[in-house]
Amino acid sequence: MEQKRPILSLVIPVYNVEDCISRALDSVYSQGLDESLFEIIAVDDGSPDRSVEIIENYRSRHLNLNLLRKPNGGVSSARNLGVEHAAGEWIVFLDADDALAPGALREFCSRSGRFGKAEILMMQEVYASSGVEKYSWRGIADDFKQYTGMELFSRGYFRSTVTGLAIRRDFIEKCGARFDERTAMGEDSTFVHSLLPYAHCIILWSRVLYLIHMRDGSASRTFDKDRLQACRYNLGSALELALKVGREVPESLPMVEFYRYSILLHYMKLAIEYRIPHALRIFREIIPDGYLPLKRNGVVRERWKMKVMNGSLPLFYFLLEVQNRFKGKRIS
Repeated sequence: MEQKRPILSLVIPVYNVEDCISRALDSVYSQGLDESLFEIIAVDDGSPDRSVEIIENYRSRHLNLNLLRKPNGGVSSARNLGVEHAAGEWIVFLDADDALAPGALREFCSRSGRFGKAEILMMQEVYASSGVEKYSWRGIADDFKQYTGMELFSRGYFRSTVTGLAIRRDFIEKCGARFDERTAMGEDSTFVHSLLPYAHCIILWSRVLYLIHMRDGSASRTFDKDRLQACRYNLGSALELALKVGREVPESLPMVEFYRYSILLHYMKLAIEYRIPHALRIFREIIPDGYLPLKRNGVVRERWKMKVMNGSLPLFYFLLEVQNRFKGKRIS
């Protein structure tokens, strides 16, 4: 008898997470869900600590927990390997230092038939310590209504992380989307934006799926000169994506142009926040030829800031520095 395909595959990259991987796994297995309905794919990225030992202990009790092992190559390569081995109709990415909200997985599986032809389901992710939502769509869009990626962008909704999303595996394959393995920072932004321009049916659901736990030393929460240098790969991938979308779905290009603006803005803010020396010179070195000017047609937010960035990068950077000094606090 042919084995039934699970509804959901949870992909968890694993590296030096012995202090928190149990919390992530417990948040899944405490959902009270039939384990035949989902699978977990934990991808060990050459972790030297006890992470694998802990996962093996869970595997002895849970047949739907799969462990893949590979040499260290970064979170992107781990996620990509997980996607390649995923059997579920939907894929959810869970970082080992975060957790799923109680009952969310059970509700997702019980309602999965209601999602129709949706390619992406967007759910809420909140900071566990405060309950503050990371990406709220209140007043922008409605639950269980169908949107294209460009429709959401035109309404002012912009989302750049893969956590809190459930994505149909077939849609990922159709788009040929993979995480950029050249960088360990901001890798999910390009992945998300290699999907959104092609999405004809996105459904939003205000149910909290994902709990973000702040962890000292997390790759997404530190920044230095080497990480700034590595941003050249993110910028290069964003430019390649813009060229691809411009050819294939030009009506969605404004979304990608704004994404290109937002990641360069984000890296500039980080360079100022962490006081990276000679940052402007580094930006001149790492910004690919052809990255600027940005195309502003169809962009509904921050058009004047994009205009300043296009006109003079030093002036734009200077204004960010002034803003940072005026605020007297870290840029969020």
